[in-house]
Amino acid sequence: MPALSAAFSAAVGCSLAVDTGGLAGGGPRPRADAAADAPASSSSSSSGDGGGGGSSSGGGGCDRVKLTIVGCDSPSYAPKGTSSTTAIRSSPEVLVYGQHNGSVFGPTVIDDRRTEPHHLVLAAHDTTKWQVMAKKPSAILSIVLTGYLQSVAEAPSGVTVVTGAAKTPYAYDTSDLGYEELVSHAKTQTGASAVTAFAGCHDADQLLIEDACP
Repeated sequence: MPALSAAFSAAVGCSLAVDTGGLAGGGPRPRADAAADAPASSSSSSSGDGGGGGSSSGGGGCDRVKLTIVGCDSPSYAPKGTSSTTAIRSSPEVLVYGQHNGSVFGPTVIDDRRTEPHHLVLAAHDTTKWQVMAKKPSAILSIVLTGYLQSVAEAPSGVTVVTGAAKTPYAYDTSDLGYEELVSHAKTQTGASAVTAFAGCHDADQLLIEDACP
C-alpha cells in the first residue's frame, strides 16, 4: 500500500486506502476504495470519526468537515459498508467525491449538512444523476460535475451547477491514474490552491457531508 502522506487519517468500515502523496501507479482500476485528501499545507490530523477535539475557527465557524460514504463496495464487490474521513478546513474549501458506477439503480445522493462555505466537485466514470440535498444551500459555493461521461445534478435552488464536458477527469481512489488530474481540475474549476478532502468508492449509495465539531 502507498505510504501514508496524508495530513488526515481515516476510519474504515469497508475497504479503504489513504494517500495524498501523488499517484501510486498501477492500472486504471485502483486496488481499493478510498477516503482521502489532497490537503492544504495548513491541514492537520484527526480521527476518522471526527471526535477528540473538533473545534471552531477564530471566525466562529466549524473548522472540521467529515465525509462519510454510505453503502460503499470494493472493486471485488465485497459487502457494502461505511468509510469516513475528517479534514481541517482550507480556504476556499473544496470537497471532492469520486465513484465509478453511475445511476443504473437510481441517483447517487449527496446529503450535504456542511454549514461553512464550500465547493463540491462530483466525479464519475459512468453517467450519474447526482441528487444534492443541503442543510444550508447558501453554504454551497458551486457544484462542479466531471467524468468520462456527462452527468447531471439535481441541486437546491440558487446553487450554481457547472456541468463539464465528457472525458473530463475522474477518480475514485488515490492510486487511480486519474487522481492527480482530478485534483488539478478541481482546483482550476474552483480557483482553489488545494483540495480540502477527497473521498471515493467504486459504487456507493450516498455521501454524507457534515460539520465535525462538538
